[in-house]
Amino acid sequence: MKKHFYGKLFRLVRFLTRRVYPKYTVQLPDFHTCPTVFVSHHQNFFGPFITYVWLQTPVRVWVLHVFFDKTSCYRQFVDYTFTVRLKLKKKLAALLALLVSSLIPKFFQSANAIPVFRGTKKIIDTFIDSVQALKKGEPILIFPDIEYTDSASSMQAMYEGFLYLERYFHRETGQHIHFIPLYVSKKTRSVVTGEPIFFRDGEYFKSELKVVSQKLHDSINQLAQKCGDI
Repeated sequence: MKKHFYGKLFRLVRFLTRRVYPKYTVQLPDFHTCPTVFVSHHQNFFGPFITYVWLQTPVRVWVLHVFFDKTSCYRQFVDYTFTVRLKLKKKLAALLALLVSSLIPKFFQSANAIPVFRGTKKIIDTFIDSVQALKKGEPILIFPDIEYTDSASSMQAMYEGFLYLERYFHRETGQHIHFIPLYVSKKTRSVVTGEPIFFRDGEYFKSELKVVSQKLHDSINQLAQKCGDI
């Protein structure tokens, strides 16, 4: 893996954040010899925030593609984030969006994140980039919550489409991805993981996708329960 996996902007932001935010302990298995995808619970941005700040091992996080372009980022903040979610007036939302829409794309590019083109034909680019990352030994982190604004510790329904990454990767390499459940605990201030979950050989892919999805979902909630969050 490259020495400077992350860019200067990301490293600066993380350095400053670590100086002011309470420390979280991280317990990750030795996964460096395996193609690994961590699957976690968003918790209304709490999950991505803590993992970005405290994971010692660099990861390629899946991030919605609108946050990689200044114009689309601006529209996302004005039309949804600041007005619908935060209930701000349109003029104030537009001013704030103007201020941050130049920085957010630069941050995620510096973070070496992978754009997710959900609901479009360009989603194939997401899978291609992800397969190449895994082949280079770069772990991926995905937050598949459907209701990502839900702050509850228990994970609700999640998208399953990200699991098609297994099909693309297996076709190219003959290997199975190690899907590792990951949970960020507010109560214990820790990042913990469960046992790796795999697709089984000889099983019909779409049926196995349902099995793997359910196992990941259950494991994440079991981790939350074990930490005392639920």
